[in-house]
Amino acid sequence: MAAVTNRERRTHVRKRVNLEATIQVTGGSVMVGNLRDMSLSGAFIVGVEAPAFGTVLSIQITIDGQSLTLAAIVRWAKPAGIGVQFGSLGARETYLITETLASADEVPDSRRPETD
Repeated sequence: MAAVTNRERRTHVRKRVNLEATIQVTGGSVMVGNLRDMSLSGAFIVGVEAPAFGTVLSIQITIDGQSLTLAAIVRWAKPAGIGVQFGSLGARETYLITETLASADEVPDSRRPETD
């Protein structure tokens, strides 16, 4: 049997961040939480009540003093937090996120067990 490699399955590697976020559920409540890891395609958010799978969100964060509003959709929820996938990002959002993540530590893909 071939050994399983511990390769990231996501398109974009997640990086550690600690960004306060205001999360608006479309047509509903507003929550404050923290992005703990992020990539250009999504984020892991802690400190919020978990909306249902597929819930559309608007996430507001500040990077380098600039406010960003990101469209997102809930892809999974666990007691520890929620995973969201971002919608289309503009050039400004892409640039600021890329610059922020350039020096951040990589987060292993927790969905794939590590093997020796």
